[in-house]
Amino acid sequence: MKVLFISTTNPNNKLASWLYIRGIAEAFFEIAKTKFWFSDFDCEGEPTSVQDFKCVKVFERKKSRVILSRIKSLFGNIYSRGAYEKKRVLSLRKTIIEFQPNIVVYTSLSASSYFFDVKKIKPETTSVLIQHNVEYLVADGLSKFGRNALQRAYYLVQKRSVKKFERKMMELSDYVISISDSDRNYFRKTYCINADKIFTIRPLIEYKVNLYGRENKNNNKTISFISSFDWYPNIRGAEFFIKSVLPTLVERFPTLKLYLVGRDPVRSIYRLKDEFPGNIVVTGSVENIYDYYKISDCIVIPVFLGPGIKLKVLEAMASGVPTVMTSYVAKDYDLLDKGFCIADTPDEFVEHISKILTDSEFANELSKRQVQWYENYLISEKEHAEEVIKTILFSHSKNENN
Repeated sequence: MKVLFISTTNPNNKLASWLYIRGIAEAFFEIAKTKFWFSDFDCEGEPTSVQDFKCVKVFERKKSRVILSRIKSLFGNIYSRGAYEKKRVLSLRKTIIEFQPNIVVYTSLSASSYFFDVKKIKPETTSVLIQHNVEYLVADGLSKFGRNALQRAYYLVQKRSVKKFERKMMELSDYVISISDSDRNYFRKTYCINADKIFTIRPLIEYKVNLYGRENKNNNKTISFISSFDWYPNIRGAEFFIKSVLPTLVERFPTLKLYLVGRDPVRSIYRLKDEFPGNIVVTGSVENIYDYYKISDCIVIPVFLGPGIKLKVLEAMASGVPTVMTSYVAKDYDLLDKGFCIADTPDEFVEHISKILTDSEFANELSKRQVQWYENYLISEKEHAEEVIKTILFSHSKNENN
């Protein structure tokens, strides 16, 4: 059995989207002969795992072309127009003819823009679409909460065409892999996708573990919100935490430090810092995110909205740094009613954080349980992913023989 992955996501281990793809691909590597084709890269040799890739960039997206594709997408959508490059179809054709895949995995909705080219080259292939989010909900959210009026207007125009394209590609695909049960249920209900063709594979990302207490040796209390601060759910979460939770915490712990760690913080994040200039640190992009886990006494994830599963939950649980999160981000990992720190109100956040900062025995026990949960999660999710992949491969073989 041969499986070809088509990816518009570059092989970069710092990209969350690539890490999700990599986890699924590794499971395929265990069972079938697997190859990747990238829209921007050519791969050399025959890797035995995703980590063995030796890739050379062969297509450079100039800024002017990116802007032009954005303009064109107004007459289509950002996924089919923004990611597709006609110049790369010859390379794709060559790969398919030489490799002769039985199954083609489109690693994102953007990658499915090559679906019709693949069907022209080898129409009998079984198609699998990986969905990282409900992309319509992403567009809808940005149309309401985008960073400026231009972005909001752009996605207001985009969201209907995104929904139409997303529905179409899911209907055309033989199988769909969803990142969470919440997304899977949305796809089934909204797009009427048959239950027997859509599966959930949650993230299989191996983060560093047991980082708690590595470098936070002084008496100053440090809490961190580690995220991307150009993304509206995280911006709203920071606003909630600083306005509704931090004032009480600073009364109790006057020297408390809150680190907002993550890329591209918008201006409103810096304005929030001005409310507590002696207590808030905004780092922007950092070289090594784990350095901030090591100095933290507590991690907070005050996120109440936004589509998709939250990888920051998995990373925080793995770190072992005692974590306080909302039920909204906890639900997709089945963390509710499991004895972890779940908070949905300012008082609940204050109560959990205060206990972590003042009760070392409680904090150490919580740290151990988080790491244990993460290690068990990885084992069970990898087993589940293998079962899903075997089901897809078996169904393909059965259909091929009939």
